[in-house]
Amino acid sequence: MKLPNFCIRTIIALATLGINVQPGFSQTEKGANRPNQVTFFCQQLYDPTSGEKVPMTVVWVPEREAHVRLIAWKSQAFGKNWTPQKRCDVVSSKFQKFYQSGQLNYLTVGRIKTRSQKGNITEKQVICAVQEAQGICDDQNQLFTIKDEEKNNIEKADDVLNSLVDLLYQGGNAGPIWQ
Repeated sequence: MKLPNFCIRTIIALATLGINVQPGFSQTEKGANRPNQVTFFCQQLYDPTSGEKVPMTVVWVPEREAHVRLIAWKSQAFGKNWTPQKRCDVVSSKFQKFYQSGQLNYLTVGRIKTRSQKGNITEKQVICAVQEAQGICDDQNQLFTIKDEEKNNIEKADDVLNSLVDLLYQGGNAGPIWQ
């Protein structure tokens, strides 16, 4: 994995999000409010494949005067307790928390051991916000778990991370990551 390259690109991307970090406030689903600080929230996105709306993590970047669509949550692979809407809500809150605390400086791929619904210990690939270039993922800095069908493919995990950094840096030219 090219961690230093990801870290440098992440620093550049996050630097464009703004220097002054102030507590955010709730954003309506339609994005009608436009706060003067970076704000992560959930919004609905139309999925032409299914013909349904899916929850999506979005970030408002006041310096760009634009919303950046980050992650569309569609996978049902996490069981009934982790619906796409719940994943969107939790992950959007984590992005906001890590951004406000200054912890969203470096993004990396890692593995977290979890207990499955059947009680088995499994490893899941995750994207984490670490405080230094060689930081390690843990349950305190985990942003989100990569959907199961991609969990054993480290190249795919790197692609997800690369796409996330590109979205933060380029402002959404490629569209959201589908999870």
